[in-house]
Amino acid sequence: YRDLNDHQYRDAVFNATVNIIEREEGFDAETFFMYVFMVSGLSLLMFILHYVYTTVRKGGRQSGGRKTIEKGTKKDDGVDLSWLPEGTIPGPKKSPKASPRNRSSKK
Repeated sequence: YRDLNDHQYRDAVFNATVNIIEREEGFDAETFFMYVFMVSGLSLLMFILHYVYTTVRKGGRQSGGRKTIEKGTKKDDGVDLSWLPEGTIPGPKKSPKASPRNRSSKK
């Protein structure tokens, strides 16, 4: 390669415009997540409307009707505790025969 002043260059410089063409993709992550958030928002809105509709139709939460009675826990003797060491399960506690006040006054 030689320039106008007759200087010789060994490597030719590429001097042209390069066109970059983006390939059209079938999957766009931005659009996908937009649809996911739209569906989740619509589902949440439907759940809230359903909840409000069912509570208004029932007349709210009234205390009338069937009440639950707490009965407490029952002792279940069907539990196998034989695998536990002896010292881990305390036996029934024996109450003192005299109150602490009476014991200290006797001394």
